[in-house]
Amino acid sequence: MTLLAFAKTLSIFIIVRLLQGGATAMVAVAGLALATDSFDKDRLGTAVGYLGSPSALDFILGPSPGGLIYTNFGYEAVFVIAAGLVGVDFIFRILLVEKKVMESCWIEADTESSDDDNQHITDNPNECSSANEGGFLLLNLIRQLRILITLWAFRVIGIIFSAFDTTLPIFVESTFHWSPVGAGLVFLPGGFSSLMGPYFGSICNHYGPRAMEFTGFIINVGLPALYVETQAVLDDMECKRPGIKGPKGAISQAFSLQTMAQFIGLFFGPL
Repeated sequence: MTLLAFAKTLSIFIIVRLLQGGATAMVAVAGLALATDSFDKDRLGTAVGYLGSPSALDFILGPSPGGLIYTNFGYEAVFVIAAGLVGVDFIFRILLVEKKVMESCWIEADTESSDDDNQHITDNPNECSSANEGGFLLLNLIRQLRILITLWAFRVIGIIFSAFDTTLPIFVESTFHWSPVGAGLVFLPGGFSSLMGPYFGSICNHYGPRAMEFTGFIINVGLPALYVETQAVLDDMECKRPGIKGPKGAISQAFSLQTMAQFIGLFFGPL
């Protein structure tokens, strides 16, 4: 971000944006995986809705104060504010304790039950091999038609949102002669639907993701349903081949595919 603030050549600007995109993708996948570890599966839709709402809302609301600061204080001032936000975010990441770490460090384990489980695994070598089957599952995931459909959906969402992000500020500036503040305010109306993310996610939990996906695509609020659908695919894979997901559930690998698909859309949308 510091390099971006002082970039004076197009090559440096492109390199910095590549670094930003890579970092954003890594953090997005980690955050989604953390949510699945922290919430029960029957609440995953609501959890993802809570995650998606502030994320989408900030992407939409960010241009408004950005345009205001740029108009009144200049280009570099925008990065000063952003640096402060990153600093606060960094502190929260240090303070965060993962659920599995908390359980292993702060909650007393039932040692007797653990010994019984170990004995059970020793007595059943077939189960043991099944439980250790999980690993690099990306190739298995992309063979699932439902996964491919969700990847296509994420790509379409990325294309639509980034296309509007690119063209709307230019349009209002050339048509209505708006300042950067006005161009930023254009994104405000779209932010209100993001506040409904937890509600849309709870609908997915109660009625399943497919109806919400179909309806959501008509009004562009289908993201929680897509994440729930992905979790359902992983659960079905586990039922057919127990242990295939491994001890960590392979959810981060699935989310990495979705993030990649959405970022591909973000790349093609502006073009």
